[in-house]
Amino acid sequence: MFLPVHTANPISVIIPCFNRADCIADAIESVLADAPEAELIVIDDGSSDDSWTVINNFGGLTTRKTANRGVSAARNLGVQLATRPFLRFLDSDDRFPPGSTAKLLRWASSEEAPVGLADQGTYGFPDVTDGASIPLRELFGRTLPMGLVLLPRERVVAAGGFNERLTIGEDQEFAVRLAKGGLQFRRIDELVYSVGDKASARVTRASPTTAYEAHLKAITALAQLAATEEERQSLGRLAWRLGRAASIDRLPSQAETFFAVARRHGGTGVQHGPRPLMALYGLFHPYRAERIFASAKRLVLG
Repeated sequence: MFLPVHTANPISVIIPCFNRADCIADAIESVLADAPEAELIVIDDGSSDDSWTVINNFGGLTTRKTANRGVSAARNLGVQLATRPFLRFLDSDDRFPPGSTAKLLRWASSEEAPVGLADQGTYGFPDVTDGASIPLRELFGRTLPMGLVLLPRERVVAAGGFNERLTIGEDQEFAVRLAKGGLQFRRIDELVYSVGDKASARVTRASPTTAYEAHLKAITALAQLAATEEERQSLGRLAWRLGRAASIDRLPSQAETFFAVARRHGGTGVQHGPRPLMALYGLFHPYRAERIFASAKRLVLG
């Protein structure tokens, strides 16, 4: 069923902001250029810099300043304040390309959410065929960034909003819950998102140990939603990738935890890596195999 879009203002855009005084103005200006008649909601999540001052240099916005509670809580407050039938989310260090909201709106539906492309090739699901639905099993294996999607507000409310206990992986867990609730994510071949140059620092703002603890919490939340063998396999492969990443960061305890979680959900079939590494997995514990492989690569590459 398609929702009515005869109103000139069917979109609410929600931007959470924490200590982004250097770039929040660019994010806001990109929305004003892309969708000038949208309802724009900016939540300052307890910034200690000049973000709130920058935000209030703009007129006509719906704004709130709260204590620092995290991106999920800020987004959920934005959803509560939103009055339009469709929602877009924008991170405060990213931008909307001109015309992107109109492209998504052409596919507006209460049962399907269009998923566009970003200007970074690996962001989201660029490998899914244009027009195809993103399978639920794929949502368990990697993140669907909410900035790529146009969401029916009624679906967001019905799903209970973002999980405020998660500080990493909240987009992925939320996408899975939306899909479990019957929302289809449909890939469209349109550029709808521009990733800022600070995106690579998002996970590394916390210490590596803290970041991996947050990843584990997200994996645990996703595991509670996995109902089929395919879903568990996808989740297991995701946990294995995190184990490999922790091995590269020389965090043996975290690496072994993720490797164990991966095997618990997907068995030995979730192991993946270059052929020499796969051979090492047969001889050593995964972390030890990863470190031997890394040392061998350094010797070969000089």
